[in-house]
Amino acid sequence: MHYLLREELAKLDAFIEDTRLLEREKIDTAEQLLSFKARCENEIVTLTAERGKLRIEGRNDTQNQGSYQAKNNPRHQEINRQTRPRSIGMI
Repeated sequence: MHYLLREELAKLDAFIEDTRLLEREKIDTAEQLLSFKARCENEIVTLTAERGKLRIEGRNDTQNQGSYQAKNNPRHQEINRQTRPRSIGMI
């Protein structure tokens, strides 16, 4: 496949992903999009702080029990999943 076609298909995939996000979140206006972006940013700040606390707790536990693995903590995994970047390339 030609590299230009691959680039165009990647752009199309990003556009489709953005469109699905807008539809799923029922975003129709620029104001709604900015509000959604602000909510996501606030959620990321909150979850990042919580993840930091979990890491500190994990380090404290390692002193008592051995090595801490974030992948073994279900809440840590959930926070990592929630903070993965969402496509908001249209902003």
